[in-house]
Amino acid sequence: MHIIPGQSLEHVRVIVQAFGATAGMPFLQLDDQGSAAVRLGSGVRLELEYAASSDRLFAYVEVLGALPQESAQWVAVARESVQLMSNYGFSLGLGEVAGSDLLLAMASLPAATLTEDILGETLLELAAVASAAADRLRDLPHDPETTDDTGTSADLQVIRV
Repeated sequence: MHIIPGQSLEHVRVIVQAFGATAGMPFLQLDDQGSAAVRLGSGVRLELEYAASSDRLFAYVEVLGALPQESAQWVAVARESVQLMSNYGFSLGLGEVAGSDLLLAMASLPAATLTEDILGETLLELAAVASAAADRLRDLPHDPETTDDTGTSADLQVIRV
């Protein structure tokens, strides 16, 4: 099937609906704006958003736990994000739901080549990345006394997914 860039909402809607049905979530469907959100049984929030301007489906999985409060923790998030981009094409970023900030693991998928299998595999990997990132952030030192002369924690270099 040939997909015209920017005109893929119906194609993506069919893929998301098929994935939702296969995954036991028949309620997972894109609305008229190309968005869907669901809170999974694990408590993790999953969001999908089709962007016509880039002809991509963006997938977001919540990183559970408290948002980083210290600059050293945000340095770790930035480093983790760079590593995720280079290894998986994923990133970490901030989102907002009902006025609350969330840390999200994010993926961007080209709509023209999206399949149910690609969506499913990406969401599984993204959920694993979000879980690993939550574990890493929870384990970061919270004591400002543990910083080196650059102002960052010496332990941050070992953070890997």
